[in-house]
Amino acid sequence: GGRDGGGAAAKTDGTAAGGGAAADDAPAAGVRRWGPVDILSAPENRDVAKMLTRYVVAVALAPPCTFYAVRWLRPPGAKYRDASAALCAVLVLNLLLAAYVVAAFSEPEPDFVGDGGAAPPRVGIWKKRGELREE
Repeated sequence: GGRDGGGAAAKTDGTAAGGGAAADDAPAAGVRRWGPVDILSAPENRDVAKMLTRYVVAVALAPPCTFYAVRWLRPPGAKYRDASAALCAVLVLNLLLAAYVVAAFSEPEPDFVGDGGAAPPRVGIWKKRGELREE
């Protein structure tokens, strides 16, 4: 220990020479690390990826299109022309976000099967009213 350089020397990646946190973060042998593209392209997630893509495109295109459409429909020089166009664009954006939330919560629950053949227990806000009384 001390200032003489004894003890665990720091490696160039910032972890201690004796293993440390980096060894704990490494995946176990044979365990695949999943990235966002891997997760969304997995067969069981393709429907979710399609829905997400549709809503992302809609959120990117619908509000600007709405703004310019309303602005074009209002006569030039009309009072609050830009404000009414912006208000309509914001309304469309909020409707799209609300529709996405409703669609996401309306999806059927997947049938997860644990190691023992039974579904894992529901926890937190996903517990149903009858399950809360069992505790």
